[in-house]
Amino acid sequence: ETAMLLNTEASSRAPIDEGNLKNSIQSEIGGLEATVMVGAFYGVYVEYGTGIYASNSRAKKIPWTYKGADGKWYTTYGMRAQPFWFPSIDVARKYFKNYFS
Repeated sequence: ETAMLLNTEASSRAPIDEGNLKNSIQSEIGGLEATVMVGAFYGVYVEYGTGIYASNSRAKKIPWTYKGADGKWYTTYGMRAQPFWFPSIDVARKYFKNYFS
């Protein structure tokens, strides 16, 4: 039950652009063990942010420039964190503890 709750919470909290992150959250349940995982490689960047917005970032004011597929140059400071995983773990942990209280 806790694993399914974690899966549901994380899926509902995951920011949706094209839905790949949300759809990559999967569960494997067997006996008394369960695994809930985020398959999208970029989930960690969504959770913690990037560039100047990243947790523990050394780049506090440093933007970077890159060339887009359209041939134009772009400057970015990064992406703000959009936590979805750890808030979901907090909900699942509380449910688990209450179940055995």
